Amino acid sequence: MARLIVRRKGTPEQTVEISSPVVTLGRSRDNTFILRGDRKISRRHAKIDYVDGKFYITDMGSANGTSVNERLIRSRTPLRDGDKINIGDTEIIFFSDGGLSPAAEPEPISPEELAAMRPPSRSRPGAGGTATADASTVKCPKCGAVVDVTDIPKGAKVGCARCKHIFTV
Repeated sequence: MARLIVRRKGTPEQTVEISSPVVTLGRSRDNTFILRGDRKISRRHAKIDYVDGKFYITDMGSANGTSVNERLIRSRTPLRDGDKINIGDTEIIFFSDGGLSPAAEPEPISPEELAAMRPPSRSRPGAGGTATADASTVKCPKCGAVVDVTDIPKGAKVGCARCKHIFTV
């Protein structure tokens, strides 16, 4: 199970379990985890994703950047147990006991569901989701939500933040 401890001066510490393969962080309401009260945090600041048994963090083009263990990250960066993530004036400590919390474990896909999935896109051969106009995103084959696959290698498993469906890109 993975969790985040969120600390910001003047506010109570929060603990958040990571129960989805993709967690977005930022000020906007459309994020998985909303970080309010820190103007140095962008609306869509960073994302944490769980791919092939490992957690990664990616800065989403924020104005002030994202740091891991006091080092500014410039690309998708692996997270390790105890890593300190700094977003604006907020410190987030990442803890992992090996994977997602049990609520996020994917349900088995029946042969009927598998057959109903859309065919792979031309822009990303072998993709489980349908590519959008921007090749850095695909649509979830189960619910149609747009899933960011920037910096995710072809053949890796990703998860939909909306329906928690796991599929291969």
